[in-house]
Amino acid sequence: MLERYEKLFRMALTGEVDMDKVASSYTAKFVAASPAGVSVGQNDEHLKQMMQQGFENYRRIGTKDMRLRNVRIAPKLAPGVANGGEIPPHPAKS
Repeated sequence: MLERYEKLFRMALTGEVDMDKVASSYTAKFVAASPAGVSVGQNDEHLKQMMQQGFENYRRIGTKDMRLRNVRIAPKLAPGVANGGEIPPHPAKS
C-alpha cells in the first residue's frame, strides 16, 4: 500500500496523476497531522483539491522525487481514532 502511494506521489511530481487514485489511498476518515496540529480528515473532493495544490507546490519549489524510508507502523491507535471520532485533548500536566 505504501509503495503504491509513493509511486502515485512520484507521478504527481511530473504532473501526471489521477487524483481519484491518490484519494483511494486514504480511508473514508483518516488522521491528518501538520504543523497546524492533528485532525480527522475526510476523503472527499476537498481532499483531492488540497492534495492537488500540495503537489503543485512541491513542483513549484523544485521537488523531483519522494521516497518513503524507515516507515514504522504503530501497534495501537490513539483513543477515539478507531471509531472515527475526534482525537481527545492531551491531559493537563500536573
